[in-house]
Amino acid sequence: MVCPDCGARLNNGMDKCPLCGAVIDRGAIFRELTEKGDGAFALNDYARAGIFYRAALDMGFPAGADIYMKYGSALDKQHDRAAAEMYLKAISVDLYNERAHSLLALFYDNHKKLPELKAWYEKSRGLFDAGFVDKQAGIIDSMINLRKKSAADLPAIKKPGAGFTAKKIMSMVKRYIILNIFLSIAGVVIFAALMAVYFLKTNMLMAVLFGAAFLLISSAVFMWIKRSRRAKIRKSNASLQEILDDFKAGSGASGGKTIQ
Repeated sequence: MVCPDCGARLNNGMDKCPLCGAVIDRGAIFRELTEKGDGAFALNDYARAGIFYRAALDMGFPAGADIYMKYGSALDKQHDRAAAEMYLKAISVDLYNERAHSLLALFYDNHKKLPELKAWYEKSRGLFDAGFVDKQAGIIDSMINLRKKSAADLPAIKKPGAGFTAKKIMSMVKRYIILNIFLSIAGVVIFAALMAVYFLKTNMLMAVLFGAAFLLISSAVFMWIKRSRRAKIRKSNASLQEILDDFKAGSGASGGKTIQ
């Protein structure tokens, strides 16, 4: 937080700049930052929107459920699981905010964790009215049944390897092109070696060794690139699984801590 007049850095909660004496209208700055976040969100610039919403929250101005939902939505659009914490913050401010509960349910649905959310509601009967808990549990059950029905209505998926898919054909074409490029390079090297022996009277053994070394190095580079790509794919999948595991492990505890 900085002073709008002199730019001095201020601690959150200050209503007056100790350097220039300007009165800090935290409410006006909060609204301005929120509006800038709304503008960035409307332009699909979710990262920038999140920065403005976070800055607004850091003002120390009393925040309503709306700003937490906006910040959560910006995080959600970036596939950041911290969005759930913001939705829970919104619920902690307004226990029966329908939109906040809907956003939380949609978040858990996208992560295929609706049963965990239902269990959380069941454990929170002391926090919410029993009727409200039953209502949310019913909504979650409907969402789970809808997902199952949608999956059942999909056509049967063939086993991996059955038939020629577009992806498989493209993969074969790629391998064919790479093989031809490699063979062409090998042909050029062999031809250059023969020309060197014939015209430059280069020692045949040296030419063969040079060609073999070049082909060996090229093969090693090709295999390294291929293995690096596979390792990158494995790492990406592991990171995604780690995020989901963390979300599963912390969803119940996080919910409880946030709502206190």
